[in-house]
Amino acid sequence: MRTTPWAALALGVLVAAGCVDPDEPPPEEETPTPPLPVYEGTFEIPDDAVVCADPVAGVDRFSEESQERGLTFDLPTDGRGDGGGPMFGIGLAGQAYVAQDVDADGDIDVVVVDTGPLVFLNDGAGYFTRAEPIQEGPGGSLLVLAAIDLDGDFLPELLGNHRPFSEDAETGILVWQNQGGGTWEGPERISSGQAGPGGDPSSLTFGDVDGDGDLDVHFVTRLAVPGTGGSWPERIFLNEGGGYDNDRYVDLIAYEEWGVESLVATFTDRDGDGDQDLYVAGGAPEWGIPPDLPGCAFFRNDGLDDDGLPIFVNDAADVGMEPFFSAMGIDSVDFNQDGRPDYCLSDVGPPQCFLSAGDNLWAEGGAAVLGLTVDDPVLEFPTTIGWSLDLRDIDNDGLPDVLQGSAPDNQRQGEGVDDWPDLLWHAQDDGTYEDVTAEANFGTDHRHVGMVTADFDGNGWIDVLFQAEFFDDIPRLYMNACGVEHWINLEFVGPPANTEAIGARVAITYGERTELREIYSLRATAQTPSRVHVGLGARETADEIIVTWPDGVQSRAEDVPANRLITVVHPGAEGR
Repeated sequence: MRTTPWAALALGVLVAAGCVDPDEPPPEEETPTPPLPVYEGTFEIPDDAVVCADPVAGVDRFSEESQERGLTFDLPTDGRGDGGGPMFGIGLAGQAYVAQDVDADGDIDVVVVDTGPLVFLNDGAGYFTRAEPIQEGPGGSLLVLAAIDLDGDFLPELLGNHRPFSEDAETGILVWQNQGGGTWEGPERISSGQAGPGGDPSSLTFGDVDGDGDLDVHFVTRLAVPGTGGSWPERIFLNEGGGYDNDRYVDLIAYEEWGVESLVATFTDRDGDGDQDLYVAGGAPEWGIPPDLPGCAFFRNDGLDDDGLPIFVNDAADVGMEPFFSAMGIDSVDFNQDGRPDYCLSDVGPPQCFLSAGDNLWAEGGAAVLGLTVDDPVLEFPTTIGWSLDLRDIDNDGLPDVLQGSAPDNQRQGEGVDDWPDLLWHAQDDGTYEDVTAEANFGTDHRHVGMVTADFDGNGWIDVLFQAEFFDDIPRLYMNACGVEHWINLEFVGPPANTEAIGARVAITYGERTELREIYSLRATAQTPSRVHVGLGARETADEIIVTWPDGVQSRAEDVPANRLITVVHPGAEGR
């Protein structure tokens, strides 16, 4: 590998002196906002590019290869029946997929939620072998998993939300400790302090909300508390140096005395001030039309109080992101190239996309501006029902595309309308999107709630994996053929308390376009790798890459060669 250091840049502040009336008292001095420090960052760049031997053009580039690549298990061993067969999910279990390097060998593995975690290790070429069985947790449902490195050893732990079978019991978080080599110990259980229907978990969200360098967790709940207008308050458990304490948390009040009934939330630095804000999207799968309940909440992070707890203010109505809809998946890019994140969320209907419309203001424009409509609608309403949603450049032409995993909600399932194809919208040069599901041979009519996107075989082209559910499907792994266009994949090595750099912001400039990305962890029912992928089209280099780490440190590189997996190392992690 070739290691390229980039010299530190000193940023200065110029203060202009003005005229002051001597009879007036001197104005109170304002504390200047310090500039972001720009440190020497290390970019580990392989000497050799990845070469495509048999390039494919166009959007018809996917082939379904799940069983050939080992995403199956032996049914008798798992007590599921007779004979070998595909890897099936069970009801709500099996909806969640994680794509992450869980054994620290450099490739992307797969973890599936069943009655416990199922781990499939990647051989580096996109072929999978199931790891040793992992101890199941206590009785109850486990809807989602996340892979997060809690102890700084680059081996991510598995964390899942847990609801006991008893409706009166407290929900919690299960933690499996990664021992390396595809083995885990545990689980240990952390109580959420929430019981009954109002504490019914739907997802987990990770980010550093108190600025101490480690990852805190937001416990997302999806059902209302009986007798109230909403769910429990939003609860964030603070990481106190390697783990979560039942007694160290903050409750966020979204509306009067309650929170948002939600399936998806994310931490995001929406205003670029260096701290993590929290967007909690309202919605539940049984709602076909908006009920008389609060909408979404967007909690602005205003720093810490005297006890070191983060101060959050819900200003969703002020910034244009309060409207209620049935949100079930989220991702962000900068569609309109103004330097601010735009947010897309799946819905009962086409995705809702909130485009920045000024300083701390967003306006919905999924259909009207971006053209995200369905060519072959299932019903007049809804035309589609989206769950997982990812924004990825599937053909490396330099523009992010929109991918959606689809499945019925409770209302349509009760009506017997079960067939909802997965969808793919392809970016056009004018900034709009075209439904190319049929051309890409992409959609199936099975229930796909969980979806992950990752470059599983290391060829620089994004593959897509859908979960299997209700014994009526196999996993759908769509391998993406390589082409002549160029690309860059970025891997990140953060400091010990956040080795995956969750919360970092990445700006990649190529030509007249700058791709803005934040590094997320779990988003609803799926976690894609903590990497950033960008297509460059015909360009053989990226003009500039700026990584703003969660602690505010910046690393910068220029003229970065394409067709490589490049590792960006935080200054505090050098010499790892």
